[in-house]
Amino acid sequence: MRFFIGLVLLGIVSAIVLPSFLNQANKAKQNEAKEYIASMNRGQQAYYTKKAEFSDNISALGLEFNSETENYSYDISKVDDGDYVISTATAKNKQLKSYSGIVYVDDNTTTLMICETDKPSLTAPEDFESFDICPPGSSKFIKD
Repeated sequence: MRFFIGLVLLGIVSAIVLPSFLNQANKAKQNEAKEYIASMNRGQQAYYTKKAEFSDNISALGLEFNSETENYSYDISKVDDGDYVISTATAKNKQLKSYSGIVYVDDNTTTLMICETDKPSLTAPEDFESFDICPPGSSKFIKD
């Protein structure tokens, strides 16, 4: 009987603790993407300052990380005659959120923003209609 009660208690504790643990693990994985996108955005700003254009190559930004990690795929696309560039972190796990960073030129000044999907997603935010507004289904990421 004690064994049965112990099993029941273990099950209850697991049901309470496990989701919290998994949520923390996912947040740690998402932090990788946030940091990589922030680094790519800063790299684009520096690159633009030197060359008056954006780059579609991660290594050209002086960053030393792979475009593929266990949890994310990273990509850069120059858009609209080079007036802005979008960097993406696309989740490989359906429990993780995806991210996009945008850097654009406004009055010879580069400005940046990071958008985070509102829910876990295997698609990074796309279809920016405005430089300063995240696409539908995503929100501006603000560091804690």
